[in-house]
Parts: sequence; C-alpha cells; structure tokens
Amino acid sequence: MKICVLFEGSPKNPGGFYQNLNSAMLLNEIKDKRFDVEFLVIEEDAYEILKERNLKVNKYRRDLKFKLFNFFLNFTFFEKLVTNFNFKHPFSNFLITQKYELVIFLSPHNLAFHCGTTNFIINIWDIDHKKNSIFKEHRENSNFLKREKYLNFVLFHSFKTVVADEKTKDDLIKIYGGLKENIIVQPFIPLLPKIYQKNQDYDYKKCFEKFNLPKKKIILYPATFWEHKNHKYLIEVAKKLKKLKNKEYLFLFCGNDKGFQKKIEKTLQEEELNDLIKIFKSLDDLELIALYLHSFAISMPTTGGPTNLPIFESFYFKKPIFYSDNLLDNNDEMNNYIYAIDLKNPDDLITKLKIFSENNNLNEKKLNDAFNFFKKICSDERFKQNYSHILNEYFDKKLI
Repeated sequence: MKICVLFEGSPKNPGGFYQNLNSAMLLNEIKDKRFDVEFLVIEEDAYEILKERNLKVNKYRRDLKFKLFNFFLNFTFFEKLVTNFNFKHPFSNFLITQKYELVIFLSPHNLAFHCGTTNFIINIWDIDHKKNSIFKEHRENSNFLKREKYLNFVLFHSFKTVVADEKTKDDLIKIYGGLKENIIVQPFIPLLPKIYQKNQDYDYKKCFEKFNLPKKKIILYPATFWEHKNHKYLIEVAKKLKKLKNKEYLFLFCGNDKGFQKKIEKTLQEEELNDLIKIFKSLDDLELIALYLHSFAISMPTTGGPTNLPIFESFYFKKPIFYSDNLLDNNDEMNNYIYAIDLKNPDDLITKLKIFSENNNLNEKKLNDAFNFFKKICSDERFKQNYSHILNEYFDKKLI
C-alpha cells in the first residue's frame, strides 16, 4: 500500500517548517512491509530539502486545470455542480493515478477537502480563531468562516485527527462534537535539540559573542512577528523597567516578519527602548541555539496555543520559560514546569524574574524536572508508536 505524506513549509517560517520536517523524518523511520511511504511536495524548495535527507519525494504540480477548478469553487453555483454531479478535483484524480491509499497531512491544508475517496489523517495545531480574537491575522479574508468550514469537514472525514495537546482535543470534542476515539494527542517535537546534538563541537560561545550584546540577563522571545504573539506585553514590561531605572535585563525578539515588525520597531524608537529590547530579523539554527544557551530565560506571552515549540525547546535547554497563564488546561502536567505570567499585568513578569533570580536551588530542580518531562513526551519513540498504532488500526479496518 502506498502512503502519501504531504510536506509543506519553508525555513522562512521556521516554527511550522521544523515541526513538519521532524515529523517527516520520523515517519520515514517507521518500517513496515505493508506500506511504502512517499513524501509529496508542492514547492521546489521543499523538494530539495527532502531529497537532501534521502527521503522518497514526489511532486504535485498545481497546473492550469487545478487553478481553474479552485477558482470556480469560490462560486456557490459551481460548488453545487461539483457536489451534485460528483466531479473529481484534480488532486483527487492525482491520488488515484498515483495509487495512494492514504494521505497524511502534517499540517492543516485545504487539499484535505479534495482527497475524494482516498482516506486521510490530518494534523490540527490550534483553534485560535474561536477566541474572538481582535487580531488582524485571525479576522482578515473571512478566516473565521473558512476555518469553521475546514474543521467541520476534516473532523468527520479524516480517519484520524492528530493534535498537540489534551486541551485542543477536549475543545474539538466539546465545541465541534468530534469523536474522542478519532482524535490522537501527539505533542510537538522540536528539531532544534537534534541540531544541537549533531553540532556539539560548534563554538556557540564565539557565535554568541559576535552579537556584541551588553552584559545583561537576556530574556529571549523566539517568535514570528504576528500581532497575536503579543510582543506588546514585553514592551510594556520594558517601559516599566525603564521607569524603575532597572538595567538588569535585555529582551531579544527574533523571528520572521508577518507584517507587525515595523510597528514594533517604531514603538521602540518612540519609547526610547532600544537599550532594553533588540530585534534580530533572521537567525540560522546555530545562532538561535547560541542565544538559547546564553539566555537567562525565555519569555512567551503569546495569545496563541495552547502549546508552542519554544516551551519544549526551553525545557530541553534547561531554561525557565515565562509563559502565558491562560493557555494551558488547568490539569495539564506542563503547568508544573512553566512560570505562568499574567498577561494583564506586566509587573507580574518583573516580580517573577526577581523571584527566579533569588531561588537557585528550587529553580535547578524545576528545570531538571522539565528536562525529564521533555524526554518523556517529546521522544521519537512515542511519536513512532503513535503513528504505528494509527496505521495498524487503519490496516485492521481495511481487512474487515
């Protein structure tokens, strides 16, 4: 049986890209005589990235027929024609022609609408649009309606839905009526620790020194410049520190711009905060690792989640992470290893940074516990076992 794994992403958007890349490499390690795995890409960059890693790759080209079909699907009349007369989408025909029996979407993708009779497994990362978000990225281009339509479709057409945490699973069950047995929890597994392990001999100290940063306690925030990432909170913290004449900390923002970076830069200039906050527009993997290793703490006041890759990266590098207090479920074990911050109160982070600085023994135990938690839930074996279980169940049902 041929299994198709749709891989999409670019290093220019590192969060989702690295999550997908790590998942692809782990899926490739699952060996079973019953199936043959191919990785399907749409972008040329993705093709080269997977070929470099010796993965079996196929391309899907969005030709004129594909583009015209998708264009006309925007019109209700054509959509009804497709439904009533069972016209096949070009992607559906492609899956049949290539003899794929199962598609695994490593991230949410609209092609899930067009698998036709081919079964699929879908990954859903969040349902942030349900938070009545004020942020542009959640409201523009009818994103709310599109995501609602998408979730209501994939939840009941996919063979399995994979989510990163129990809270998202519970929300999909409570809000959308998803079937508990069809939703599988597989936590994010960051790729950065593996890159670090393969580059132990790299001179991270020298790499860090080239940034020529002042000798302060560095608070790192690795996140793309979306508005919902809430850099504003750390700007408010910096303003309070400036008023207190506290020069102990330096906040580092690093990530790719999603339309909000210039506004942040303008605010830093107007508020004269450039001595307290620095922005790095793009970093390679080793540079980011160097910053992790030399940071005092990680802060992530995002409104999007519940979970994000920097949580697990901070656990691995044994750095405290000051994380939004309203994202994780109250019963989530992860609460034991983060330092929750009140997003309505910038003073809360200042207070908790001070407390952390004064409790070395307690901190060391908590950071070690977080590292052990990371090893438990972010293990490659757990990932492969989860997907092996899904595939075994699929085979069992196919035999009935």
